[in-house]
Amino acid sequence: MGAFSSCLGSRVHSDESDGLDQHPSERTRLLPSDVFRENLDRVPQNQAELEQLRTQEVLKGIVQRTADNLIDISSIRMLDRIQPEHAVERAAEYRSILAGVGPQLRQFIPSDTTNTLSNSPPDPNSRFSDLLAGGDISKEDPECEEIAEVIQRVQATLKEIKIEPVGDIVVPFMST
Repeated sequence: MGAFSSCLGSRVHSDESDGLDQHPSERTRLLPSDVFRENLDRVPQNQAELEQLRTQEVLKGIVQRTADNLIDISSIRMLDRIQPEHAVERAAEYRSILAGVGPQLRQFIPSDTTNTLSNSPPDPNSRFSDLLAGGDISKEDPECEEIAEVIQRVQATLKEIKIEPVGDIVVPFMST
């Protein structure tokens, strides 16, 4: 008889509720009434509001996809850090590669271009470091002319440098 009474519209009463059973049935709403009222407020009234609602939904989707594809660089472990002994090994390897390729690269350097900065060691008889550290520089010092020549060579070399864009560079920032 209980099965027939639910079909006939009788309500099941519960002691702990407001008179209706808490389980949804054919007579109860599946959504609570306050949620239903909230959604009624969001129904657009005209075409402009409907278009704005669609635009907002598309933008929310774009933001969500962007957020899903972002990488939190602060959470990435820095596994690619080079240890000092590996850095020395890599530097030696690169030096040997450049020494082997150097003669081949020289054919691409124009003959009128000279390497104004050389890898020659500094002259031990020069008093550049003493002169610069002392702070007493006058135009009469012979080293002042040498410094001016070095500065001119550096400026000429910097003008010869040609930089080509190669794309974005990612630089990790680490806090220590």
